[in-house]
Amino acid sequence: NVPYLADVITMANLLVQPRTSVVLLGENGVGRRSLVQALAQSLARQPLPDLPPALYAVSPAALLDGPELVIRQAIEQARGALLAIPDLHQFFGAAPLTGFAEAGVALRQALLEGTLRLVGTSTPPLYTRHLEPDPALRDHLRPLNVPPTDEAETMAALGAAQPVLERDNGVTIAAGALAAL
Repeated sequence: NVPYLADVITMANLLVQPRTSVVLLGENGVGRRSLVQALAQSLARQPLPDLPPALYAVSPAALLDGPELVIRQAIEQARGALLAIPDLHQFFGAAPLTGFAEAGVALRQALLEGTLRLVGTSTPPLYTRHLEPDPALRDHLRPLNVPPTDEAETMAALGAAQPVLERDNGVTIAAGALAAL
C-alpha cells in the first residue's frame, strides 16, 4: 500500500502534459510536502513514462540565504528534471522580503521558456490571491487539491515514514505505537 498513490498518479498525469507544472493546494498540515516526497520516491523506484526521471527540492531554509540565487541555481540544476518549491506564492507577492520577487521573475521566465517543470505548494487562498491572477502562471500551473487524509491514509503514511523517522531521529518506534495513536 503506497501512501498518496492516487494523488501521485493524478499529479503524474498532469505533469506529462507538455509545458505543464503543478501546484499542490491544501491547508497547512494536509500533506502537500508528503505528496512531493511520495512522487520523488516513486521516481527513485521506477521512472514513470513521459516524466522527468528525477526531482530536486528547494529547502525553505536555503531560501533564507538569498532566494534569487538559490532559485536560479535550482532552476539550472533541475534542467531535465522536476523542481519542487514549497510555498510558491511567496515568490509572487506574498513575501515582502528581499530577493523573493526577483526569484519569482526567474521562475516565471523559466516556465515561459519551457525549461522548468515545477511542483509547487500553496494554500487555496494564497493561490487565488498571488498565483491565479498572473496569466503566465495560470497558463502553466495546474492546481491539484490535496484534501486532508483519513485515518487509514494517515496510518499508511506514518508506517511508510517510520524507517526514516527512526533513522533520522535515532529512535525506535515500538511495535503497535502507531496503532495506539
